[in-house]
Amino acid sequence: MFRSHAAAALAAVLLAAPVVAQDVVVGPNAPVTLVAWAKRVGKDLDRNMRFPTSIGFQARPTGIVRVKFACSESGRTDQVALYKSSGDRALDLAALESVRRVTSLHPLPDGMGHGQRYVATLLYATNYDDYDQQLRKIRAEALKNNSWFKGSSGIALLPVPSGAAN
Repeated sequence: MFRSHAAAALAAVLLAAPVVAQDVVVGPNAPVTLVAWAKRVGKDLDRNMRFPTSIGFQARPTGIVRVKFACSESGRTDQVALYKSSGDRALDLAALESVRRVTSLHPLPDGMGHGQRYVATLLYATNYDDYDQQLRKIRAEALKNNSWFKGSSGIALLPVPSGAAN
């Protein structure tokens, strides 16, 4: 039986491109790469995701939700908001709560500040076929959106709001 699996695309989109050698982080004082950070936060997000409960005989909703967020000074997610709805309110609310549950975003990737905004793409599926179909859609979109970047980042960076401290 398919586990009620909700895959965090912070981790899943990383599969869209090969991991580059710069992904290796050695020692406690080494800078945190964007790829390593995205993997770590993606794993935390995946652990914290919950599938919305269905009522009665209703089928569980499936879909892709995009949530934008920033990092507070303490390392917690901040300014968590819906970036792109799945079309299902229960999925959207579950995704927002999942991002709020992330343990810590610290340490941030080298060169990123607290004013930087991020987008997490969360995939909710009830069976392997649905999961594979949605994951292909996420990967195709990630390749298109990240084509300017020659690395394998699995997150989207949003412009820093004017007046925000880095």
